[in-house]
Amino acid sequence: MRARNLCLMSLLFLLLSAISPYAEAGVTQNAYERGLALAEENQFQRAIGEFNHAIESNPRDAESYVQKARCSSMLHDYHSVISDCDRALSIDPNLGRAYEYRGFVALMQGRLDKGAEDCKQALLHERVDGYDVLTPGLYINLAKLMRMQGKLSEAEAFSKHALILNCVKAAKEARETKQMDKAFQLLGKALSINPNELSALLVRGIFYDNVSEYEKALADLSHAIRLDPKLVPAYYYRADVYSQLGRQRQAIADYNKIIALNPRLVAFRLVTETGRLRDHFLGTDDHVVNLQDIYYLRGKAQSALGNKAEAIADFEMASKLDPQDNEPTSRKAEILSKGGQTGLALKSLSKSVKVDNSDWQTLASRAQVFELQKDYKRAMADYSRIIELNPKQPGAYFLRGQLSAKLGNLELAIRDFSQMILLQPDSDEAYRSRAACYLRAGQYQKAVDDCTTGIVREGDNAALYTLRADAYDKLGEKAFASRDRERAKEKAATRQ
Repeated sequence: MRARNLCLMSLLFLLLSAISPYAEAGVTQNAYERGLALAEENQFQRAIGEFNHAIESNPRDAESYVQKARCSSMLHDYHSVISDCDRALSIDPNLGRAYEYRGFVALMQGRLDKGAEDCKQALLHERVDGYDVLTPGLYINLAKLMRMQGKLSEAEAFSKHALILNCVKAAKEARETKQMDKAFQLLGKALSINPNELSALLVRGIFYDNVSEYEKALADLSHAIRLDPKLVPAYYYRADVYSQLGRQRQAIADYNKIIALNPRLVAFRLVTETGRLRDHFLGTDDHVVNLQDIYYLRGKAQSALGNKAEAIADFEMASKLDPQDNEPTSRKAEILSKGGQTGLALKSLSKSVKVDNSDWQTLASRAQVFELQKDYKRAMADYSRIIELNPKQPGAYFLRGQLSAKLGNLELAIRDFSQMILLQPDSDEAYRSRAACYLRAGQYQKAVDDCTTGIVREGDNAALYTLRADAYDKLGEKAFASRDRERAKEKAATRQ
């Protein structure tokens, strides 16, 4: 959908989404989440520091002990691995990863009986989740132990499972290098060995979502959920598919399930092009998705269905869970503004601006409300503030230029549209807007030139032909004007 056909609030979002990455847009990570992100970057010592901060806040944080043990194992600090796993299991004896890491150290140290016992416990408590990757190591170790004990059939079964997980691991690596055909082949191989392999179903469902094969994605993710009704990431990815298909009620049902399960994290790996990351054009896989995001996404789905009260409640909960994230406030303000409650919208946005006057989205949303109230001076001040914060962001100049043109300040509008063109030369929208200003300012040939440039860049733009026809009329070029109006009709008819 073209920007000029959107409501202005949506236009704000589309034009300014790229100003700052989602990770820097006020979304707060806690110590545990920061630790996960640092570990993913192989900054294990710093990650341990963050997990220690999490433990200081909650000494019974068993998951932080486990993640800390994982980092210590990467640093070959096996004494810390054992002590952290012991502590984690004293808090929660069902943590499979704690048994796995401790068992690995026991095997390394030649304590085979203890290693075998821990590996079996790890297998008993194994789980698939959104942020702890299953690896073939556990099954490889169990296969070796079974062979040492002469249990060849059991060793074969563990080796087969290790092969499945190796296929899943290799599929993820193939995806990272954009070899999607290879990734699907590897996952197909894994599922040919075991059609009910949970990790392979989950990953293939995610990959189908990535390549927009939504029905196949739904089939795999639904299969995974049938196998494990508490598989939180499967609900997240399935809700994402439903959302893209416009099936908001089903998306909401999956978000409801996630909220009811109340996970610490919803997803961490393989999240690129999903949910809020898609909104912000982020192509990163290693990003935390938590309950705050789920309330926000459910609010968006409720808003799409016209359920204003429910949407506002979800955006308020998202703000409560992360007061530094102003995006839910902006969405709430959009609903209030559309409902004519501009005063409430303005009050909410201004409160957020006081907390952080560098948040572009809140400023943009407040500028929109100021415009609705015809308080153009303050709207202009907010747009100018966005430009001050982001001088290389073309969308901010476009928004200020639009308001300047509306107020009749054509010189400033032309200057802003020119700056947008300088920063984003392929924007036919900027050429069209500047041409309209040139036409109003009596600079008819410049209007023609801009329209022509825009038409060259996007030939099916009926508005550009109509605008150029008006400019030709002013120049006395009636034949050219007539020809362009005919073309405008043809383009408009084609797009209908």
